[in-house]
Amino acid sequence: SMITFDMIHREAEKSPLKTTHHLNLPKEIDTAPLKDFLISGIAMSHRLSTVSHLYSNGNSRLPVISADMAEFYITIPVGSPPQNLTFLVDTGSELIWHQCRPKPTVNCNGPDAANIDECYYTDKVLGVASPFNTSDSTSYTGIPCLSPALCYNSPGVSLTPTCNDTCSFEVGYGDGTVESGHLALETFHMGGSVEKQQQRLVFGCTKFIPSASFLADMGIMGLSPGPFSFISQVLANDISMPQRFAYCLPESFQSLNYTGSIHFGNYVIPPSSLISAMSYTPLQPPYGPSAYIYYYVTLEGITIGSVSLDTSLQPVNASDLITPQGTIFDTGTPLTHLQTPLYNHFLQEFISQTNHL
Repeated sequence: SMITFDMIHREAEKSPLKTTHHLNLPKEIDTAPLKDFLISGIAMSHRLSTVSHLYSNGNSRLPVISADMAEFYITIPVGSPPQNLTFLVDTGSELIWHQCRPKPTVNCNGPDAANIDECYYTDKVLGVASPFNTSDSTSYTGIPCLSPALCYNSPGVSLTPTCNDTCSFEVGYGDGTVESGHLALETFHMGGSVEKQQQRLVFGCTKFIPSASFLADMGIMGLSPGPFSFISQVLANDISMPQRFAYCLPESFQSLNYTGSIHFGNYVIPPSSLISAMSYTPLQPPYGPSAYIYYYVTLEGITIGSVSLDTSLQPVNASDLITPQGTIFDTGTPLTHLQTPLYNHFLQEFISQTNHL
């Protein structure tokens, strides 16, 4: 069997996560070469500046997550009856989670709706993808604290020290911030080679924070090798499905409205004649639910002009050595990050070759 989803750029015209319509784009951009590529870069710069502004103000209660930099999302019907939820695709984290809210207990159609927390995530007020209404789903089941099969620490998901009733979790991200909430079992409706598939998956439900309005993404689809990730749970539920997944990103350099795809299971592998013409790099073992939380590749070298850089440079401080296994391959981070010594070497060489321009 196979499960397939469309992958959409977050700044595409039909995207509920689109932010560029709120920005004052220069008029010249309409006739600029690679217009959509520039728009995507401006939107990313805006998200980065938003995060920097929050940090500079010392605001630590907002869930500023590195995964907010992810560029591509998928939509999955979740719950009973199904609610279409939007998830940013992130191979660098484990848990599937989405912002949730109970059904409003007040009138959200009045003139003061924008000032009422319960009404914040309604299409009328926010105009983006809505959070998950747990009270509207008959299949939503909170996981009890005393559930050793489902409520446990994993490489990428930590349980909170106190547990009053439902299993509580925390997920840390590369920028040092943490997202927290409760674990539940919920039904995911997934199309594929069969007419329809339904699977019960462990799912993180986080509480929305109205003042964090820049986090319009609402949810993260964790695809790391950890046991709580989407890919690990789907493959565990269907042992007949081949243990693999692949994705094809849309060509956003030309148009943000192109659609990519992500496939799980029995997708068609290209013929050997086509594979031989590809450029590829292998993942570093071990990988899988019992191994590392990340997918690693080996950075063999960096060349600027005709100069090859020494990529074996090690951090001066042991605390900077985050990934001793290799270089993380992460769809949730569109920017390439280098450790400080290598980055300084890269920057110095780049400047020396371009200072005449």
